Amino acid sequence: YRGTPYIRNFHKSVYNADTQNWGISQDNQGFIHFANNDGLLSFDGVEWNLTRISSISPLRSILVDSHNRICVGLINDFGIISRNGDKPSSFISLKNLLPEEFREFDEIWKIHEVSEGIVFQCYDYIFLYANDTIEIIKPGTRFRFSFKLRDKILVHEPGVGIYELSGNKLVRSDWWDDH
Repeated sequence: YRGTPYIRNFHKSVYNADTQNWGISQDNQGFIHFANNDGLLSFDGVEWNLTRISSISPLRSILVDSHNRICVGLINDFGIISRNGDKPSSFISLKNLLPEEFREFDEIWKIHEVSEGIVFQCYDYIFLYANDTIEIIKPGTRFRFSFKLRDKILVHEPGVGIYELSGNKLVRSDWWDDH
């Protein structure tokens, strides 16, 4: 049919990884990367490549940032995947940049790029990574979801409301009042 995009489904026996993919992001070379239960699943249009990141945690989130870095979130960890040429090779954890009392947290569900750096969001904290340091933003209660909308990061706290990330602070969002 005219205007109907071609969709091709790939069975797990073709890409040789787990059936659950939690996130997807494309790099500036056209490679598509998936946060998969088995690790980082990459597709160049012809071949699939699986890079195992952790033996105990699935990848839960992924973002290829404007510098073409592959940022990933796991259970109780997050970081950047280094490359060997075009191929992802190994995981570099950023958790060691956190003070000891913040090193136990839940799953990193969302990753966003903002002008201040990279936002890694879990239910317990928002970690803002820039210049090899991490700023920690705490919720009033607990974070649920975060979204990037018109270059703004909106964060939901159940029972409290929607907040906007402004620099390294959360401010009550009035975005809904204007739209």
